[in-house]
Amino acid sequence: MKAILVALLAAVAGGRPAPRQTRPVPSEVEKMAAVASAQLVVVDNERVHLRDVVPNAPLALAEVDVGAAPPPGERRSISEAAIRASLKRASASADGLRIPKTIKVARRGQQLDVATIEALARRELAPLLGYGMSIDRLDVHRGVTLAEGDVVARITNRTTLRPGYQSVMLELRAGTSPPRSVTVSLNVAGDASVLMPVVKRGDRVIVLAVKGGLVVQMYAVAQQDGRIGESIPVIPMDGTKVVRAKVRDASTVEVLL
Repeated sequence: MKAILVALLAAVAGGRPAPRQTRPVPSEVEKMAAVASAQLVVVDNERVHLRDVVPNAPLALAEVDVGAAPPPGERRSISEAAIRASLKRASASADGLRIPKTIKVARRGQQLDVATIEALARRELAPLLGYGMSIDRLDVHRGVTLAEGDVVARITNRTTLRPGYQSVMLELRAGTSPPRSVTVSLNVAGDASVLMPVVKRGDRVIVLAVKGGLVVQMYAVAQQDGRIGESIPVIPMDGTKVVRAKVRDASTVEVLL
């Protein structure tokens, strides 16, 4: 009998079970409209403050920290709840503040492409090349985004270069953002015969000091090995003060005036 009743009820309902009550799922258009309605502010600092996201914030609350800014060139969203939580941590009241439901924070930035980074790398590597050495090939595999401002570059992991393939780390910094490091691959070409030291530590060498049309010559003792074109410390035979001189050949160095 129970089975008959169940069958009759199913027939009355059209053979379909009663639909479940579910929450409506927002359409893609509704999602896009919600994103578009979020306000957008642009910052230049590492941190976002209340003055950046709430225009009517009183002066006493302007510096309340509401979170980290996005990396240069990127953006992030900050919710009303997060802003209110920041005010609560600062023991500040939100009364009278027009806090948006969601606010997007973008960070200004500058994009350095591969060609720009390669040029910076060549500039920083030039002083590290010894006599007779040159960069045969140099490769950077990606660009980077930095904060706005003048770009400062430096090689962080090498003080000298050797012939052959090698890699160095180039540190790039701009503004107040943390530095970014990029791997630079390069091949250094050089004649091995000119890369060998021609002056040995303890050798007696002739020191030439040239200034204008005046040439002064003296003898000195080399304090380290040196290749042609390399600067080494020497001590004059009649003195104790160390001076730096550039190696010209196996017996002559020139004081750097």
